[in-house]
Amino acid sequence: MLRIVGKFLRQNWWGSHADMLLSPAVGWALLSTHIGQTLVFTSYDSLFWYRPVKRPADVVMVYLDEASYRILQQPLNAPWDRSLHAKLLDRLTAEGARAVVFDIVFSDPGPTPEADALFAQAIRDNGRVVLAADNVPADYGMGGMVKMSQLFLPYEPFAEASAAIGLAEIRPDDDGVIRLHLPESSDDPFPSLAWATAEFLKADTAADASARFQERWVNYYGPNQTLRSVSLYQVIEEDHTITKGWFKDKVVFVGAGRFTKKWNERKDDFPTPFAEQTGGGKFMSGVEIQATLFLNLSRQDWLNRLPRSVEMNLILAAGIVFGLGLLSCRPLLAFFFALLGITVMAYGSYYLFVAHRYWLPWLIVAVAQIPEPLVGCLVYNSYKYYLEKRMV
Repeated sequence: MLRIVGKFLRQNWWGSHADMLLSPAVGWALLSTHIGQTLVFTSYDSLFWYRPVKRPADVVMVYLDEASYRILQQPLNAPWDRSLHAKLLDRLTAEGARAVVFDIVFSDPGPTPEADALFAQAIRDNGRVVLAADNVPADYGMGGMVKMSQLFLPYEPFAEASAAIGLAEIRPDDDGVIRLHLPESSDDPFPSLAWATAEFLKADTAADASARFQERWVNYYGPNQTLRSVSLYQVIEEDHTITKGWFKDKVVFVGAGRFTKKWNERKDDFPTPFAEQTGGGKFMSGVEIQATLFLNLSRQDWLNRLPRSVEMNLILAAGIVFGLGLLSCRPLLAFFFALLGITVMAYGSYYLFVAHRYWLPWLIVAVAQIPEPLVGCLVYNSYKYYLEKRMV
């Protein structure tokens, strides 16, 4: 009996052909189901870890941060005095800012009508202000089974004075990271805030109305506070570090800055592909993400994912090559070829990302499809060696 089994194993037929089927099946299962979601997400995230940080100079962030709350004596649980926003706009108008984008939904009248009137007039005088609307999900019906959303528009005097309105909504993945631009739909009452800004500024991308519905992946330029930024109090109190002309020809995004809170108390902070070790921290403010989305559109450097058919064929090819190849090698040689395959996948994916702005779920091949037949090779050869010793 041992002789028959030994001869069968020496032919190496059953193992290689079984793995030729198993390896693609593993890859397809990970790509198509929730099981492989972590590998897919990490395939995207990991590409940013080693790419040098980019710092686009055509956008400036103005943060309503903790220092501004404290110095300007604004309440944490109530709307800001809108005369402060008017002062900000007056300076940006005087300095010739290219556009001003508020990632703040001014949906209701403020505490004082006089401040609202000043703000509305400042918006009108500037003529280049983009305001935010918000689409907030809401559940109706028994058990919340019917999903609907509620639209919050800017207060009418502000909306009438603005140059454009866009949706401030962003949709994170299951782990909280924003990886996709807001999926646009012809049914939406407004385009996204980033698209509305690009359209107002006549960016080449926004010239084609149908391009609005294209799938785009976020191309982060770096971790938190990569984009040039300043606190609101520094702008309206004429801080000497913010010299005259600082905002000339810049697109200025205004919104909440990051706050020192516990992770489960964050309101407008989102995790990014960057780890804490990259500097600046893992979390990024929502307004900086909005500015990043706009920059992707204006610079036409968003990311694309390889078509699904290409990914499936890649996984099929990798399964056949490594399923057949590694089982046909001795363990040491199989280990060498597996390491080589992982290296080629890693560097190939990084090159595709840096040179052509494409990404693919490369970790499914590198972490699952290559190690699986390698382990099979080691187990198979160990068992074959054991049987041959028994036969001797």
